[in-house]
Amino acid sequence: MTYTVSIEIESAKGTTRRTVRNTTSEHVAHLRIWARNNTPAGASATVTVN
Repeated sequence: MTYTVSIEIESAKGTTRRTVRNTTSEHVAHLRIWARNNTPAGASATVTVN
């Protein structure tokens, strides 16, 4: 089964959006870690999996 992952990072610099299609569950976990590591202090990240 594959998923579509949308990542949105809102910071003082603006909003960064990434969409990755046809991802596996292992890749979803990697993308969640990527979003956490690339979110600056004081910013918020939203990861949506469809």
